[in-house]
Amino acid sequence: MMCFGSASVHWTSPAKDWNGVELFDDRVIPYLEKFSATMHRYDVPVVAQITHRGRRGRSIDTFERLYAPSAIREPNHRETPHVIEPKTMDEFVRAYADAAIRLKKGGF
Repeated sequence: MMCFGSASVHWTSPAKDWNGVELFDDRVIPYLEKFSATMHRYDVPVVAQITHRGRRGRSIDTFERLYAPSAIREPNHRETPHVIEPKTMDEFVRAYADAAIRLKKGGF
């Protein structure tokens, strides 16, 4: 079963504005375990899509800077992101790996 739409992997891409799941903190693991256990009782495998929304995010709710490969304005949300630098890119790659580990610990 595919769950949660796109779950956020990094605090610069919060999911609060669309009631999504935030996978960038270990506090989510017990909830993932509880959720996946209900599916596993019926032998249903559980997976989740993970994402960093980049320029498609919203800074108005958090006042956090958005990041994307370029500073091109997103036409629907009208956000202009900050260009990702190599150090930040490495941080995002790590965030994807950490989110995947949290999902695995949570039974996904």
